[in-house]
Amino acid sequence: MASHPARPPAPLRLREQDLADHVAVVTGGSRGIGRAIVLNLASRGCCVVATCSSPESLHHIDTISHSVEEIYRNNPHKHAKPKIVGIAANLLDNETPALIANTLQRHFVGHLDVFINNACFASAMGIGKLTDEHIADNLKANIETPVKMIEECVKRQLFRPNSRIVSISSVRARKGWSQQIMYMATKSALEAATRSWADAFGGKNPEFAFMAGTTANTVMVGLTRTDAVYNNGIPEEVVKTFEDEFVPHQGIPRVGWPEDVADVVGLLCREESRWITGSVVGADGGGISIL
Repeated sequence: MASHPARPPAPLRLREQDLADHVAVVTGGSRGIGRAIVLNLASRGCCVVATCSSPESLHHIDTISHSVEEIYRNNPHKHAKPKIVGIAANLLDNETPALIANTLQRHFVGHLDVFINNACFASAMGIGKLTDEHIADNLKANIETPVKMIEECVKRQLFRPNSRIVSISSVRARKGWSQQIMYMATKSALEAATRSWADAFGGKNPEFAFMAGTTANTVMVGLTRTDAVYNNGIPEEVVKTFEDEFVPHQGIPRVGWPEDVADVVGLLCREESRWITGSVVGADGGGISIL
């Protein structure tokens, strides 16, 4: 059984400009799934604030910007190239929520239409060996900071009507593994927070009238061909264990590409997704049913 398709996804291309004049935040936008999401949104005309964990990774966002510039330079319709701003904003830093909001106000007049909670803390540590630091880092990066980022943008009324909030979850929120108990627990908590945002921001609460029509959904991601899994020093036999655990049970039996996930996220950012909110949408090739 092949664990990957015969060829990778199609090269970056100019898409329908349905997100022109929109502004997005993509956390963890420098690599992997976050990078693919930035490219998806930008190829549709969306300006993006992309975060990375340290200044040393900002060059990855510069590369993304150059790639986007290239496809817009060659477009026959002369669409304006969207602006991409990269910032180092670590999820473990208390200043990150304010930094993101300040960047939106500085570069985009405080406008925000799409917020993608993609970055996370995903180190493994087995039950019986958990340290206080490991527990605290997972709670901080995977639930406290994402909640505070949305809080900051809401308090400053940066979100515009009919905005989109998408949180990236994992099949691990539903399929147990003793080595990632905190990752699993915090991903489940982020799903719950996202349902709360869906309930609050749709239009029934007068205090959030400035962002009425906003949807909030979660995308549940399966095993995906990212550097975090395939180029991060994880032993081949461990990766093979992951593939054997997930791929045979999927309706589409292969490892996902970041672009597979980005396209699902992109669907939830379209105007046509206006009636989907408070949902968990699978992007795992059909491996786990969501009831």
